[in-house]
Amino acid sequence: MFDFDGVMTDSEPLHRCAWEETMRAFGSSYPSQRAAEFVGMPDDLVAASLVSRVSLATAPDRLLDMKRKVFLSYIGKEMRMYDGLRNLLYLLTGKTMGIVTSSVASIVLPALDSFGVADLFQTVVCADDVLRHKPAPDPYLLAAERLGVAANRCVVIEDSRHGIVSGKAAGMFVIGVTTTVGPKELEGADVILPSTSEAVQWMLNKGIFERE
Repeated sequence: MFDFDGVMTDSEPLHRCAWEETMRAFGSSYPSQRAAEFVGMPDDLVAASLVSRVSLATAPDRLLDMKRKVFLSYIGKEMRMYDGLRNLLYLLTGKTMGIVTSSVASIVLPALDSFGVADLFQTVVCADDVLRHKPAPDPYLLAAERLGVAANRCVVIEDSRHGIVSGKAAGMFVIGVTTTVGPKELEGADVILPSTSEAVQWMLNKGIFERE
């Protein structure tokens, strides 16, 4: 199972840009010194945190709505899949794969369509699908249920502490990739690798996809 932001696409900087643009529109500034805290966190929680921390005179829902509109404008323009990942995913056509993300479906599904890989995944679990988000295990457990695969047979690729905690709490094997944060922030992962492509290659070398 793949996380989306920071695992399939280098979108974490784009999320930050969207928040920065949104905060400027509301006459404030994004607290860049706290950006790492927001990696892997659902947008609604980020919006609530920002409104609270900088005392914005607006509701979190308004802030969130504008941020999502800004971010959607990046799809098909600034947003790209990591180099080489698309070809590796095509090699896995027909294999049991899913995406588990803290982003909402209205952002993730159009992005997958623009990448041309939407049909390769049997399920996409988004923030809209669960009440408890990462680091709770619920998103990964739901994905396993939809795929009809036991949790202890699932392998997760994540780039954030929230995601790693979620995958491990679900009883899954977790590969951490240092595409967004350093190895220290990924402690708890079973394996830590530099990129998603290398994570997929690691799984191929281990014959993980042959065990289905």
